[in-house]
Amino acid sequence: MPELPAGYRVPFPHDRPVGLRRRSITAGSEIWRVDATPPADWDWTGFPEPRYRFDSASGAFRTRYAGATLITPNHHEAEIATHSRIRSVLDAHLAAHAFRDRARCESILMTRGDQGMWLLAADAEGELPAVAREVADVTGAGDTVIAAMALAMAAGGTMVEAAHLANQAAGIAVAKFGAATVSPAELVRAVSATADA
Repeated sequence: MPELPAGYRVPFPHDRPVGLRRRSITAGSEIWRVDATPPADWDWTGFPEPRYRFDSASGAFRTRYAGATLITPNHHEAEIATHSRIRSVLDAHLAAHAFRDRARCESILMTRGDQGMWLLAADAEGELPAVAREVADVTGAGDTVIAAMALAMAAGGTMVEAAHLANQAAGIAVAKFGAATVSPAELVRAVSATADA
């Protein structure tokens, strides 16, 4: 069994599976099945290659972006990385392509604040309008986006479905103060309300 990375804390009792549907990580066993890895500053050497690899775009470009399934820069990070200004849908389109080419990743989901998001995937590209009705605090919104994307795709969703779910999750998170969490019940209500509209 591979050793856990230094400093890693298992947030649940050993031998208790955590996951969605068939996807799970079991701590304390010899079986490690990982379908999605969120961003991490540690080295996963020795672990099986995940089905999907996600990363935020914080900091300078690093070679670790190459081959990532998805990178989720905010528009400021995308502007810095692409040496461009993003003020329109066309700007977002051009920056997403430039970012993806430079990062050598598969897809980009650029968060654009009150302008929503821009998805550039292998089979889809377009704008997702912001769904937040009120914004109290954007702290942790990017983390919410990448977590929702990883969760939805690990559960079998498409990139487009995952992006829509992430957009809903971010809309809930920014309506709360501080680095907020989004409960499954809140997310189900938001998705249901959107479907009914």
